[in-house]
Amino acid sequence: MRTLALSMMALASTGTIQAQFAEPNSEGISFAHMHVVVADTVLHKQLWPDLFGAELVQREGYSAVRVANALIFLRPAEPPAPSVHTAIDHFGLTVRDLDRVLARWKELGYEAGAKQADLGGRASAFITMPGGIRLALREKPSQSTSTAMGHVHFSSRSAADLPAWYARYFGASLEAAGDETVASVPGSELRFQAVPDDRLPTRGTAIDHIGFEVRDWDAFIATIEAAGIPFEFGPTYIESLDLWVAFFNDPSGVLVEVTHGLDRFCIRAMI
Repeated sequence: MRTLALSMMALASTGTIQAQFAEPNSEGISFAHMHVVVADTVLHKQLWPDLFGAELVQREGYSAVRVANALIFLRPAEPPAPSVHTAIDHFGLTVRDLDRVLARWKELGYEAGAKQADLGGRASAFITMPGGIRLALREKPSQSTSTAMGHVHFSSRSAADLPAWYARYFGASLEAAGDETVASVPGSELRFQAVPDDRLPTRGTAIDHIGFEVRDWDAFIATIEAAGIPFEFGPTYIESLDLWVAFFNDPSGVLVEVTHGLDRFCIRAMI
C-alpha cells in the first residue's frame, strides 16, 4: 500500500493525474469523449501519442487516448464509411505547435491539407487519420498542453435546429460566429453546417459517437424520458467500470452517449 501511495503521489506531482474533463456548466454537463472505429488499433495507439502527445489509457478491455478535456476511445472494427459521409464530418483539436504536428505527419508518409488561416486568423489544417477520421487542427500556442479538444463539426440538413436542441438538453451556450451558430459546452464547441443532402447516421462509422459527462444523472435521464427521446441503449450501470451510461440519437442521426463516472476512468486505470 505504501508503494502504491508513493506512486500515486509521484504521478500527481508530475501532473499526470488531473481533472479529466472541463468544469461542468450550470446544468452539470461537460464534454467528455469521442468514440472512433478503427481497423488497426495498434497503429492508432502509436499515432495519437506520437502526433499529439496523447496519453494511452487501457482498462477493462477498453482502449482510449487522452488529450486535454477529452478521451478518444478506439473500437476495433472496419468502419463502413468515413466521417465525411456522416452527420459528423470531423472533429477538431487545438495544438500548441501545428508545424511540428504536420512535419511529423508527413514524415510518417501521410498527406495533409494545405495550412491556412481559419475565420479567427489562427493557423489550421486538415488531416485524415487511417480509417477515415477527419481532423481539423488549429494552432493555439498559448495553451498549456500539447493538444486539447477543440470542436465537433456537424453536417446536416437539419443543422439550423441542432444548436437549440443541444442548448435545451445539454445547457450549451449559443453564439453567432460568421454564418454559423456555435453551441459551447465546457470542453468543446459544437459547430453546425447545413448541407443539401442527407448524411449517414454516425453509429458504426469512423466517428461512431460523441459523449458528455453528466453530474446529476437521475435528473438528466428523467428529462430525456419526459421529452420522449428513445434510448438506443441503457440507462445501464457497468459495474466493472463503476459507470452509468446511456445512448440516444440527436435529430441529425448523431449517436450521443451520456455517462456518469467517466471522469474517474483514467485514475482508476492507473491504480
